[in-house]
Amino acid sequence: MKHSISNHLHIGFSPILALFFICLGVTALSGGAVAEPPKAKTLIELYTSQGCNSCPPANKLLKNYVNREDVIAISLPVDYWDYLGWKDTYGKSQFSNRQRRYARVRRDGQVYTPQIVANGLEHAVGSRPHAINNAIRKSRSAIQNKQIPLELKMKDGTLTLRSMQSDGASPGAIATGNPGTIVWLALTKKIAATQVPRGENRGKTVTYYNVVRELKQVGSWTGEPMQIKLPKNHDMNSGKTGCVVFLQLGRGGPVIGAAEL
Repeated sequence: MKHSISNHLHIGFSPILALFFICLGVTALSGGAVAEPPKAKTLIELYTSQGCNSCPPANKLLKNYVNREDVIAISLPVDYWDYLGWKDTYGKSQFSNRQRRYARVRRDGQVYTPQIVANGLEHAVGSRPHAINNAIRKSRSAIQNKQIPLELKMKDGTLTLRSMQSDGASPGAIATGNPGTIVWLALTKKIAATQVPRGENRGKTVTYYNVVRELKQVGSWTGEPMQIKLPKNHDMNSGKTGCVVFLQLGRGGPVIGAAEL
């Protein structure tokens, strides 16, 4: 039976029909594949502390977002829990102040750990993936007409930042010439593990992902390609360090574009 079906199919497939399918395939390949425009990524900032016993699960969860293609995730350890018995080895008052500024801009006074801030707008408990995903979705919706997809390249210790959107192709171009659009450079350590001998996490090893070691304003975005000189002591070739560049409308405002190496 298998032999007779095979013969039937072979006889019934005419040269004209074969030519039709070949032409159909060529048409699909030439006209059907349309490249999608590049999409802007969401910046997630995790505010965390080695002195907070609720933070280790959030630190671990952040790794999932570090690995997502549509998200850039960084850790910013704060110092306001240092009085609990252990001084965070990566904590900075700069990060604590940045978190407080977000709360002032939002006018909700919500400053806590672990807290994530998505695109500078929405916050959520950093150990709750459902809440984080909602914050990502809501923040994207709020700035969908302002986001700018970015590309970051490095050569000889110099970063080049440029927009990936076509001229006039996106409403995000409205924001590119805004003099209040700040360009931030975050230098990161990809993985950092610290043993905590005192405080709420006594005896535990706290592991950070993409922990920020230095955060500085490097200029304003005009929409034109921009060059950023990396510090000489930042070794991008080690595989252990990285950098993130992001655009923010004012201090504590929405993040409208981000790129990383």
